[in-house]
Amino acid sequence: MKSKQTRLRAREFDESWKVVLEKYFWQCLDFYFPDISRQIAKEKGYAFLDQELQRISPKSRSKKRRLDKLARVYLLDNTEIWVLLHIEVQTYKEEEFAMRMYSYHYRIWDKYQKQVASLAILADNHATFRPQNFELSAFGKEFVRFRFEIAKLLDWQGKEKELEHEKSIFAIVTLASLKAYEEDFKTRAHW
Repeated sequence: MKSKQTRLRAREFDESWKVVLEKYFWQCLDFYFPDISRQIAKEKGYAFLDQELQRISPKSRSKKRRLDKLARVYLLDNTEIWVLLHIEVQTYKEEEFAMRMYSYHYRIWDKYQKQVASLAILADNHATFRPQNFELSAFGKEFVRFRFEIAKLLDWQGKEKELEHEKSIFAIVTLASLKAYEEDFKTRAHW
């Protein structure tokens, strides 16, 4: 069981993600999802849709740490699209993660009839945990196939020098996250 101090540091870790994401949304997309970011008309701005996200979020008594942001953006062809950016900041893998991503995606589409791009930043420390799709099958046939994009922070492990020279705030966030796991959150603020 984790100590109270470790849980407190982990909560601060979550809050840090929220603050940096809200302040540097474009840079987040540029750093973790550059192919998607290049298709957005950034001069049109973005709007966080927190109220809409709260309306579709399932009620949970779970203490799992996650951060979800829903933003309205416009593509270069002026198409409105909603971006669900889910940041998983738990230190364990969750078998139901892909199902939860599908559930959010479908709920947004069902309630608002908006195109949704579902993206996930996986900040866990399990190298093989890389969920990217969810399927529903019956009678030997696939009825639903949902795919989402992920960015895995552990993919930057071993590239710390490169991160230190990168200009993006998310290079610092990634480096701090990697160090947080190495040192049980003790020196994350320093990094």
